[in-house]
Amino acid sequence: MGLWRTLFNFSSPRADREGLYLKTRVENSFWDCHESEFVETYSKDFFWTKENFLKDKYCDDLLTWSRYLRDNGQFKQAAIGKGFKKQKTTEVRGDNIFWINEENSRDFPWIHLIYDGLMQIAKKNFYLPIKRFESHLAVYDKGSFYLRHQDLHNEKPGRLVSCVIYLTTCESGQGGDLVLYDEELRPIKIRPEKGRIVVFDSSIEHEVLKTDVERWSLTGWLRSDLHPGIRLLG
Repeated sequence: MGLWRTLFNFSSPRADREGLYLKTRVENSFWDCHESEFVETYSKDFFWTKENFLKDKYCDDLLTWSRYLRDNGQFKQAAIGKGFKKQKTTEVRGDNIFWINEENSRDFPWIHLIYDGLMQIAKKNFYLPIKRFESHLAVYDKGSFYLRHQDLHNEKPGRLVSCVIYLTTCESGQGGDLVLYDEELRPIKIRPEKGRIVVFDSSIEHEVLKTDVERWSLTGWLRSDLHPGIRLLG
């Protein structure tokens, strides 16, 4: 992280980070102006999307960090399946990812504010037994895709709500669309646009269409377990 801070002029003192975090908390408008619309729409359709949810500055900063990480070998090919069934195959899934945690994302406290906010809204309005969230950065290179699937795994069904925020735009005709399938399995296409957020029930089948350009995103899930594979009753 030291080289990253030097290259991109990030301050390193802990006090600066804590000050930024407090300032972001006070000025947190990520969900304040969207909560009622989100709750109303999600409760009917089990998904919600909003353009310009994340401002350009946040997208650009996160994209710069993402590309730095990728260029320095920190992104890994994503896998499918869980446990002993876990495998990597570009014939099904072609993205590369970097898992986020509190330590490696100290310069981006607002990532946690977004998911914390969504978690509180979901618990308060939908009474979901959410315990935590997980998130990663993802890039689909030209020609890659992700076949139809669910985020809610049969073996470890901890994921309840999925959330994607796009850091780049796929113009019309460039592919990369997220396709959700409703209860009647009708496709709902959502084109990636910089700053757009998509929140959907993790049991909804969906896919990412083949992209002709780099497609970057911040993706996360609200979970009902405290740790993968460990679930609490009640």
